[in-house]
Amino acid sequence: MLKLRIYSDLHLELGRFHPVFGTDYGEDLVILAGDIDVGTGAIEWATNRFAGRPVVYVLGNHEYYHQEFGNLVERCRAAARGTSVHVLENDVLDFRGVRILGATLWTDFAAVGESLIKRCVDWARDELGDYAVIRDGTAPLRPQRTMARHAQSRLWLEQQIQAARGPLIVVTHHAPTARTGHPLFAGQINSTASHSLCDDLIRPPIRVWVHGHTHHNVDRQVNGVRVFTNQWGYPCTPAQGFREDGLFELDV
Repeated sequence: MLKLRIYSDLHLELGRFHPVFGTDYGEDLVILAGDIDVGTGAIEWATNRFAGRPVVYVLGNHEYYHQEFGNLVERCRAAARGTSVHVLENDVLDFRGVRILGATLWTDFAAVGESLIKRCVDWARDELGDYAVIRDGTAPLRPQRTMARHAQSRLWLEQQIQAARGPLIVVTHHAPTARTGHPLFAGQINSTASHSLCDDLIRPPIRVWVHGHTHHNVDRQVNGVRVFTNQWGYPCTPAQGFREDGLFELDV
């Protein structure tokens, strides 16, 4: 039995988040599925908050706000050296007989149909904050760059899942399926910034797929895999169903 504590979308950059919980629930591992704080801020916060417990950390899109897209992962890895935080971006952590796969998994903008990808990309470029405030060299970040990162992560996940010989935990920030998206935005163009068409990746031997980003908490079965989120949301509009203890038990 693995005792996990799972959180995402704490958005510390919008007002410090101080839930009423202790720093020790006897958990074996903490999972942070992105949008914790901008830049490298989550590393120090997690190290202090979880008192040396091992932490798996996948960056969300908000970590990149006002940062350089090309080097933030390496900056976070550097900040995490010598701590108990493991920054995963197309990376693996083996922990007590379970292999943990981690990636931000930026979206493919195909969630409402491949024929509408260009329309969705144009909307994101013009309207989505990611492409206004994240830097890519001397220019703003563009959807084509995150779509390329998505393709890399998708291929990597497929290879890892195909090769697995034991139980897996997958941690991404963006959702892998519309089935766990926010129902308020179902079928709308803006939903394509939240989830991708990766339903075929959701399969055993994955035991649980953890994600964030949608600000809609779920705990459900998809293709025989448990998909779980524990998202705080924005201070003005917190997500329903957030659990301050974040506890999740996994039989392995």
